Amino acid sequence: MQVREILITGADGYLGRKLCAEILAAHPEVSLHCWMRAANPEEFQRKRDTLAAELLAAELPGSAATRVHYHFGDLRADEPFAGVPVANVDAIVHTAAVIRFNVESELADAVNIEGTRKLAQLAQRCPKLQFLIYLSSIYATGERVGVLREDDHSAPPAFANHYERSKYSAEQALRADSPVPPTLVRIPTLIADDPGGHVSQFNVFHNTVRLLYNGLISVLPGNPTTPVYLSTRSDAVAAVLAILVAGEVGRTYHACPAEDRAAHLQQLLDDAFAVFREDPRFVQKRILPPRLADAGTFDTLAAAMTSVSRGVVADALSSIVPFARQLYVAKSVEHQRMAALAPQLFRTEPRALITATTRWLTRTQWGRLDG
Repeated sequence: MQVREILITGADGYLGRKLCAEILAAHPEVSLHCWMRAANPEEFQRKRDTLAAELLAAELPGSAATRVHYHFGDLRADEPFAGVPVANVDAIVHTAAVIRFNVESELADAVNIEGTRKLAQLAQRCPKLQFLIYLSSIYATGERVGVLREDDHSAPPAFANHYERSKYSAEQALRADSPVPPTLVRIPTLIADDPGGHVSQFNVFHNTVRLLYNGLISVLPGNPTTPVYLSTRSDAVAAVLAILVAGEVGRTYHACPAEDRAAHLQQLLDDAFAVFREDPRFVQKRILPPRLADAGTFDTLAAAMTSVSRGVVADALSSIVPFARQLYVAKSVEHQRMAALAPQLFRTEPRALITATTRWLTRTQWGRLDG
């Protein structure tokens, strides 16, 4: 690995904690500063204990505990990184963010944009800094149609939601303020921890599948041939590790399948319903697959349902609606730079991942049963 002392923000988050464990396991020469969001010392201690226990359970080398240092703050505070030692930090991996597609404008601005600016200010105080890696999203390209090249940083024509807007703006903030050219890692929607389909964090994909399984929605937004870009936490973490080991400073990497390996929206639905039909409980309900509707029709339906519904339907729709416009946008992702650096990332067949993940969800009833 090119670096020896790494600051990881969001270290107790979905990507951060896995990244910490993988670095500690594979690189005994590296020490970590694990920064996590906490409002006070008591919350920090609880989160620190949880992360430390998870790292211990990962059966890391005996020296691992001595190579981990814990810090806390809040990206909305004036100085969220106060107390983080900077003298020997030679790499920063910024994973801390609000990642909901339905995030409110003010929160997206405060955490994802202004919080990233504050990280850039911290980076300016790191005399040995070589890498500043930012975990972004393929949807930071907004509603741009057509080929998405890794070197193309042009502004999108529009954004479907504040999450996308804030991730793009954070990229731009780092380009303007970082003391080293930022290295961007754009990832797709992560639907499982690994290719086996196990899920430990739920998002719009899982909420939508749940609605379909329970027959709670008969119409979905999107065009049948729209590519849907999906991956796993293990691949996203492997992408960051590969970049830390042999990546180029200041480049953009698409840790995302190319279009010819992405599932189209109709294929996703077909594969999900094929798994549903393995379940006798679902078969008895005689639920039909949903119809894909144009944007106007879906917007009308969603507005009507959310005005009268409460509970799981309203909650699930609240995550689907902000993403809906992307299901009409045909993106073609190029990932030549990422594929050259880590070709193993793209071996998982996306439709096989959809099947494995949907099977885990139905077998465990969305994590409520042992799976």
